[in-house]
Amino acid sequence: MKGGLDTLVLRLTNRCNLACGYCYAGSGPAGEDLSPDRAAEAVALACPPGGALRIQFTGGEPLLRWDTAVKVLDFGRASGRRFHAAIQTNGTLLTPALCRELRARRVAVGVSLDGVGPDNAARRTPEGEPSFQATARGLQTLAAAGMAANLTAVVSAGSVRGLDRLLDFALWCGNVHGVGLDLVRPQGRGAGAGLSPSPQALAEGLNRLLARHDQLARLGRPVRLKELERLRLLLRTGCRRDCYCNAQTGRSLAVTPDGRLWPCSALAGAEGCLLGTLGAGTALPQSPCPGLEPPEECARCPAFGLCGGGCPAARRAGPSPLDCQMHRRMLEHACRLEGKLEWWNTWKTAFPDREEPDDKEESQ
Repeated sequence: MKGGLDTLVLRLTNRCNLACGYCYAGSGPAGEDLSPDRAAEAVALACPPGGALRIQFTGGEPLLRWDTAVKVLDFGRASGRRFHAAIQTNGTLLTPALCRELRARRVAVGVSLDGVGPDNAARRTPEGEPSFQATARGLQTLAAAGMAANLTAVVSAGSVRGLDRLLDFALWCGNVHGVGLDLVRPQGRGAGAGLSPSPQALAEGLNRLLARHDQLARLGRPVRLKELERLRLLLRTGCRRDCYCNAQTGRSLAVTPDGRLWPCSALAGAEGCLLGTLGAGTALPQSPCPGLEPPEECARCPAFGLCGGGCPAARRAGPSPLDCQMHRRMLEHACRLEGKLEWWNTWKTAFPDREEPDDKEESQ
């Protein structure tokens, strides 16, 4: 790929100690692992010796094969490659020794957590037991080791009502950099499961979330909402984006345990997205995967330069009014915080027609 890769995603295993109701990878107790040799081959393909690369370790639950991640990091160091490494985990397997090693190896940690207590109900063990307490202990273990984490919450019908409480929990943890939100996708185990929130529930949940965000900021205890902060930065600097993610530009590559190559982990297994397979003679794709471009409707939207058209993996399941609703609500609030409501008032009159619930801000 011209310009080289920016990000390599290694799915270390298809196995997981949880069986989340919406898992797009369909992970559970059984599944294939990525071999250390295949992982090293992927690194060699993605980054020349002496080069730099972002590496994300995912799964399944990647901590089930932390040993493979260690071998990848050691291979990179021995070959003069510079990695910015991160791991996305459910947090339930974090131990003091493992947290110390993550810190020593400078591996950033992202923890998947949808909410507090029952708001995290979709994230259960294969036996149906809740996982919230185990994840909370993992975050405390990270904190004791002097490590911070980002939280990623899947917004579903079951979690949307408690998004504001997730901010309180992040504040209580004391080591959470920020919180990111991903709308549930009808993919993998979540296909046909009816887990999406209603437009009204999403509007109400986002209103409560943003009201709590502002309240904590006024109290001098802010918790970053990653999407909101990104929009505020774009508004402040005047910069714009022409795509949503590196998968659309060909600057990311995901490798599954069977050695197949994909534009990103969310598109693994998607029809028409296979880029190749590791093996003798494998080369990096010379152009981005086709079919990931934003639809014309998005390109005409006045907020496209701030939104980027949304996740292409989510769009493969069809139009996503909820995704637009969430991005617009965040954009409205970012404009309010940056003193640019006149921009919002101009933009919203030009949005493609959508029937959305009244999402007027709650009194604060």
